[in-house]
Amino acid sequence: GCHEGQGFLFSGDITPLLRASRLADSAGGWRESLTWALRAAAIAPFAAAPMHRIYGALEGSARPDLLVELANLLISRNLHLHREK
Repeated sequence: GCHEGQGFLFSGDITPLLRASRLADSAGGWRESLTWALRAAAIAPFAAAPMHRIYGALEGSARPDLLVELANLLISRNLHLHREK
């Protein structure tokens, strides 16, 4: 996580933050993964990749209420998640 955070600070690219989210998902669980995904989304709110990571983190959370809340937020903003290729 820290290395990826430094990678973002060095480059300004959110890719290291998304990588930190994926790594945290397997190492620290969905909460840590969500933290990194939310950082990326805050920096690049119109990018699709952070929203996919947020969804992925919440999907593994066993908290359907959070998935519903995310879906309602996206619907209210007329945003749609498309399957990543």
